[in-house]
Amino acid sequence: MKKLTIILIFWTLYSFTSYCRVDELRVVKSAKTSNPTIFIKELDNNKMIADFLKNDLYYSDWFDVINSSKSNPASKPVETDYTISGFVADNNGKKSVAISLIDNKSNILTEFQKKGLANTTYKMLTQSAVNEVINHVFDNPGFCLSKLAYVKKINNNKEIWISDFDGSDPRQLTFNKGTSIEPSWSHGNKYMIYTLYKSYSTNIVLIDLFKGLQRRLTNISGFKNGASISNHNTTVIMTLSKNKKVDLYSVDITKGTVMQLTNDNAAEASPCWSPDDREICYVSDKYGGKPRLFIVPSTGGTARKLIKRPVECVSPDWSVVSNKICFVIRDSRQYKIAYIDMSENTQSPVIITHQPGDWEEPSWTADGRHIVCSRTLGGQKALFLVDSLYKKTIPLKNYSGEDSLPDCSNNFVN
Repeated sequence: MKKLTIILIFWTLYSFTSYCRVDELRVVKSAKTSNPTIFIKELDNNKMIADFLKNDLYYSDWFDVINSSKSNPASKPVETDYTISGFVADNNGKKSVAISLIDNKSNILTEFQKKGLANTTYKMLTQSAVNEVINHVFDNPGFCLSKLAYVKKINNNKEIWISDFDGSDPRQLTFNKGTSIEPSWSHGNKYMIYTLYKSYSTNIVLIDLFKGLQRRLTNISGFKNGASISNHNTTVIMTLSKNKKVDLYSVDITKGTVMQLTNDNAAEASPCWSPDDREICYVSDKYGGKPRLFIVPSTGGTARKLIKRPVECVSPDWSVVSNKICFVIRDSRQYKIAYIDMSENTQSPVIITHQPGDWEEPSWTADGRHIVCSRTLGGQKALFLVDSLYKKTIPLKNYSGEDSLPDCSNNFVN
């Protein structure tokens, strides 16, 4: 899960230092250079459903959607790798969408029907259908049923908001009238955790999303932030300042017991869990100079550097699906998104954003391929989707205010 925005101490120490260029990067070559193409027929001449499918396929970014010609909207303009067709039904308020996936030789690859309950919308059904298409073609989970949690700044307040995976249907989650930041989903979406700054104090707040209840995770005094929930939903790792030191601590969600994981004169931050919960990746200025990434056992112990080269790296997130760690790296006086594949013996950073602006606060989506992050350009901060394979970037559906610190959930079941 996620993570922490770069804590104030790091910004203070390093914002005015000179940065070295990252010149030892792994070059990734792929046999393909783009997604396969897909064409969507209007389902029973139902333009609304076709538009939902086009939207979900576009923002899930596993296919390149080919539009129909203006003269004949039902026609297939060019030969595409895949075609989707089907029909919709509404039986006393219970909606369903039937889908056929066809290859470029007119062979039906799969057929299925998505049925909803009385409160299920067609939008939910098409999101579920696109996930199934992605899984069938690529043997990989889609993330159309995921939700985004992020921070929206309006006037002087920062609150946690939630939206669909593409940024649509935004709604406010917290109403603290203060600074609520760093949202982080639990595995299975039962909990969300965030940092609350209010009344000259900081607290780590745990939300039980099933029950709609909130509580402070610990009453320990000191500066607290950057909490991350284990994939087994049992333990939270956080940054805590105690005795004039900034270290990582673990807190048992049920028992409330606290254990210190790091103990040195450095400042630790931004912890995230490995897929098996046995290790923690975090940020530290342990060797002085620039903040760097480290790996430590989740029970504490000896930490090791993730990248040998002394370059600034912050805000890690570890994918449960792909076993890759994405993070922010300082390169050519710009913040960029990079990743390291932890399954490979040679763990070298691969930079995937080269467009203008500062790219920050990355979070893996549920497919283990795409990343949601923020981009600051021209004084405006907004959310983007980044493809780690083809390095494509897609702006999400942002609204009024300044959006930052995104965290993508697992797929919700509708």
